[in-house]
Amino acid sequence: MAEKQFFKSKYLSQDYDLPGFVKQSPNYSLLFVREYEIVRNDGKWGFIAEGDDSPVRYDYDNFFDAFDVVERVKNSCVHFNAEIAKEVFCDQVEEALHNDSNENIKVYWKKDDKWYRMIYCRCGDSSVKALVESYQQWKGLNALLDEDYFCMDNFMNIYDWLNSHPSFWLEKRNGSFVDWDTESGISSLGSGPVEVCAITGKDIKMGTGQQRDAPVKIKWWIEGGEHVINPEDPEEYCAFFYYDERLDASGDTYDEALINFAKNVWLNQNDKYPIETHSHSAIIQI
Repeated sequence: MAEKQFFKSKYLSQDYDLPGFVKQSPNYSLLFVREYEIVRNDGKWGFIAEGDDSPVRYDYDNFFDAFDVVERVKNSCVHFNAEIAKEVFCDQVEEALHNDSNENIKVYWKKDDKWYRMIYCRCGDSSVKALVESYQQWKGLNALLDEDYFCMDNFMNIYDWLNSHPSFWLEKRNGSFVDWDTESGISSLGSGPVEVCAITGKDIKMGTGQQRDAPVKIKWWIEGGEHVINPEDPEEYCAFFYYDERLDASGDTYDEALINFAKNVWLNQNDKYPIETHSHSAIIQI
């Protein structure tokens, strides 16, 4: 079955709670996939392709025959209503509704001769709603923060806040498939131990004039920067990070340095950072 071209999702007109740069991406429409609705009539099964006004053909003797056909269509998803789910999967319905963390995706099981097969039921905007959920979780963490929040007692929340920070989201494009990596905040950072003078705290390796026989201690250094938005290039709209020296941070341990880096991100986010110049001295591709 050939994939219909020039598809425009019925969900595009909805206003999702997402960062502006996501909705402004030239690839935004590619987050939506064509929805195929499995339907039944007089004991026969067929499907309705979103955006296709052709009469429904009920060519299949059972649900799974129809499902197997539409599942193979690229950039598509299969949806079916609760009545069909209850008939086909019986007691699995309540379990699927209860256990699935994403309410827009239900997972059922079909038992074959030797193994179980997963059957997904999802909407054409399920990927977008997953992004909305990630954004809501981050906003919940962001609401906890103030300038005094950045301490070791709150490390786990600070870690999650930084790791999922929208300023570190990256758009991943592979042909006509697009998704967003919403957990790049930590992996994008550069870090490592440095030797510093125990008296002055200055980095011995940076030409500060400190002697090697001076008292030495080890500190951790973390550096990085937010993503780069390039609206002129759909292929690399948001695929890189800048290095921003304002965010550089150190600490006696990696955890302490990470907390200090996260605080610098928060200060910058809230226009409270004392340094006025913005240094974009390097581009890092992840």
